[in-house]
Amino acid sequence: MKIYKYSLILVSVLFLFACEKETEGISRVTFYTDLQLKGPAEMSVKQGEAYVEPGYIAIENDEDVTDKVQVNGSVNTNTPGAYRLSYVATNLDGFKKTVDRLVFVVPSNVSTADVTGTYKGQRVGRAEAADACVITSLSNGVFKATDFFGGFYNLVVGYGSAYRLLTYFYITPDNEVKALSTNSPWGPWEVRNGIYKPLTNVFTHTVYQDGFSFNVILTKQ
Repeated sequence: MKIYKYSLILVSVLFLFACEKETEGISRVTFYTDLQLKGPAEMSVKQGEAYVEPGYIAIENDEDVTDKVQVNGSVNTNTPGAYRLSYVATNLDGFKKTVDRLVFVVPSNVSTADVTGTYKGQRVGRAEAADACVITSLSNGVFKATDFFGGFYNLVVGYGSAYRLLTYFYITPDNEVKALSTNSPWGPWEVRNGIYKPLTNVFTHTVYQDGFSFNVILTKQ
């Protein structure tokens, strides 16, 4: 019995020693880069004006490594649209940290209407949904809408808040609604025939993707 116990102890010691030798020099501490944007992550400039980078800062193991950040993308202020800038910081061990900034370029002449608020929504021909879309203002006439589906997939069908059509848009002086960027679980959709009716605080538009479309009405509550 003693010989058996001694054998077990010897095997255990040899196993632990082998493990230590195998992992020796492999494990180490890595310091991830803390990368943060200065200024807003969503901003807008008017067409023809210069884009001024608000800046960013990167810290790795208490050291300022901002000068090592790579910025991907550019902003063409001559053409209205949405432009994504990606800021990438790579630490000493090759691990990357990426943050994005969305820059919207809008025409110099846009509507001054204040359309912020909460809207009930309806896919035309289907049930209405209260509190379907919240519209907030960014700057330079750009607005952010939480759901240009009008709550159809989120509330009426019941898929949940992930199934909304996040939309950034502006309104022309003729009250046409122009989408700058959209995003959903199915990717971007086109927003067609968008109209804002200021007397009734109503939006009407068509959402379209790959041959499928439906009409939406948003009415301010």
